[in-house]
Amino acid sequence: MRLKSTLRLIAFLLLLHSNLFAQNFWVPDSNFRVKLKQLYPTCFTPQDSMITICSQIQNEISLDLTFLQISSLDGIQYFTSLEHLFCYSNHLTSLPTLPASIIFINCSNNQLNSLPALPTSLLNLNCSEINNEFACFTSIFRLPVLLFESIDQFANFAFIINPLNLRE
Repeated sequence: MRLKSTLRLIAFLLLLHSNLFAQNFWVPDSNFRVKLKQLYPTCFTPQDSMITICSQIQNEISLDLTFLQISSLDGIQYFTSLEHLFCYSNHLTSLPTLPASIIFINCSNNQLNSLPALPTSLLNLNCSEINNEFACFTSIFRLPVLLFESIDQFANFAFIINPLNLRE
């Protein structure tokens, strides 16, 4: 009987430990990690892992990551309330899966080759001056409605998606 109780306790502690470990995420890009630690110092462990269940991260609605030489935004998916993302003028070659709550993205002036499936909540997307503007152009066609405007005569596009105005 005592052995059974001990085994249950060990199993419970292992389960608890694995759940706690799963709530931390190592942000691979050091520039992104440094900026997040500056903004949310209480949301990082002493080992520099981001605590994904931190309320500051889960409740953030706007994030400005411009001009930081970031090459990866892995970890942005934990910002579950994020609506506005400014990540222009970095070294991004791709974007990870974005939070479903996002309505505005400015990822211009990066080295993007492709975009992920974009959330249907997205209203504004600026992906001008990227390596592959065609990838940006084709990605937005997966959304229900769109409007795009050329920002200059050299075919650099800024895409503005605004379904509310187009559904009239």
